[in-house]
Amino acid sequence: MKLRLMLPALLALGLPACSEGPAAGGDDGSTGDPATSTSGEDPSFASSTSTGEPDLSTDGTSSSSSAGDTSSESTDTTGEEADLLSFDLVVQRDVAGDEQLFSYRVSEGVADRLVRLHEQDAGRDWTSPQFLSGRRVLMEVQDPAGNELRIAHLDEPSQTVRLDVPTKPTALEAGAIVLPDETVLYGNDGLAHRVWLDDLNPIDRVPWVSYGGSFAASVDPLGRYIMVQASGAASALRVSLDDAMATPLAGSSFVPRLTVDGSAGLRGRDAEDGIRRLEFVPLADAVGTAVDLLPDIQAGQLPTYAPSADNVRPHPTAQGIAVTVTAVEGDTTLHYIGVEDGLALPAELLDGPEVSGEFHGPFAGSGWSPDGRWLGFEVYTEAGYEVWLAEFGDGHKPELTLVAPAGPQWWPSFIWAPDSSALYIGHPWSDSKTPPRTERVMLTGEEPVVQAIGESRSHPLALSPDGTSLVYMQWEGDDASENRSLHLIDVSGPEPGEPSLLAVSPPGGSVDDVAFSPDGRVVAYGSVDGVMHLMLASLDEPELPHLEVTDAIAWWFAPSSN
Repeated sequence: MKLRLMLPALLALGLPACSEGPAAGGDDGSTGDPATSTSGEDPSFASSTSTGEPDLSTDGTSSSSSAGDTSSESTDTTGEEADLLSFDLVVQRDVAGDEQLFSYRVSEGVADRLVRLHEQDAGRDWTSPQFLSGRRVLMEVQDPAGNELRIAHLDEPSQTVRLDVPTKPTALEAGAIVLPDETVLYGNDGLAHRVWLDDLNPIDRVPWVSYGGSFAASVDPLGRYIMVQASGAASALRVSLDDAMATPLAGSSFVPRLTVDGSAGLRGRDAEDGIRRLEFVPLADAVGTAVDLLPDIQAGQLPTYAPSADNVRPHPTAQGIAVTVTAVEGDTTLHYIGVEDGLALPAELLDGPEVSGEFHGPFAGSGWSPDGRWLGFEVYTEAGYEVWLAEFGDGHKPELTLVAPAGPQWWPSFIWAPDSSALYIGHPWSDSKTPPRTERVMLTGEEPVVQAIGESRSHPLALSPDGTSLVYMQWEGDDASENRSLHLIDVSGPEPGEPSLLAVSPPGGSVDDVAFSPDGRVVAYGSVDGVMHLMLASLDEPELPHLEVTDAIAWWFAPSSN
């Protein structure tokens, strides 16, 4: 059954709400053989047009909606063209102990029922969806007899095509990689295979290159090459995506971390003298000569072997890396090393002023802004953690600003605005006297400006794709796992707006796992009462009841959503 509605009306009707649908771990309620079904829809998810369905409203109460109550909303009486919403979700559910994937679609106000994305199956888990162009979805199937790689179409669910070479019991390794040209690369028993596709159909499947260890690769964003671990040697391979020519990079026990433009890689290497080195390796056209970024480093000072994505600066032209170093006397410090014209610049110690006359150094985590002009990091002091910002602009000389003085909070979390105009900081709970809080650091003026978001006992969860709306979690009392509520706040202006209540947790449960739709008009979240329920909230009409889609383990908005 389908109804053409604007999304607010659809939500008010509760289509296709499933309050009596399957619980996690139970039977999926399917009847008959789906191969003979003309609709292809999962019969367990009936619409609620005949009887009211309870939905979680914005004030946390249950409200009953029925076709009779909202029939006037199903007809456009204004004469104006409706702004109809479209989006696709892939939902992972527990069906009789198996993890299975389902498709849920609203297309120009038309709501389809939840449909299994693959064939009916038992005894296997369907996981790790990846979205390709043409509304295709790549999935991994975890099978005790050997894993598989399959692909399906959001417009024609319930039918999949296997991509990997059927070599049971030898299984493909988890972590299939979609290359920039949308060929698919996967590992199988030390041999990487590359698959070319015509829609869903493999038109060429080539054993491509041998690798060592677990299958993992760094992919050049410009599509020139990939880096994989070599087989039987402590080296990595630069493999050209044009002709599969493999060039070794000796001394790499791990795959290097690539710069944002793919022109170079950064790696850790244990040198012959026993000292761990941090090196910059040109890779754009070939494997170049490695450059030692910390030539004065001593044994034991580089605690992290492989650079992480948080360390590598994402600036389009100013290359560099932030790295933690352990000093001889035991202090931990954070350094930035820039690279210009293939040469390492002197390391910059990111050190704030002294506290109580005792040296302290930046510690552990770091977080670059999307444009690579700012670095956020934490500093440990005797009083707790401080949060600092280093402004680099388009160069390599930082200016440091303290944005959160020392307190007993531990391991604050960062969410950057997509345009790098602000940093949202979640200060977690550390003791009964210092509840968690959420702050925004505005970076559009001459100096960073710190602003409080909401009240205390809050934590930021998700920022809309355009950076104008923030959802944060708040709770009452001392138990952060209970009495949770979700709040929405407009952060588009120079000052935060007034927060509004989005949802509250069910009695004894919680709300969490927030995601915005690609257009920012719908919020998906989990409501947990022993079972995770996928809920959808329309931000166009926030006062209307929220739609319960199904019980769920996880969910993903398809990037093709309008």
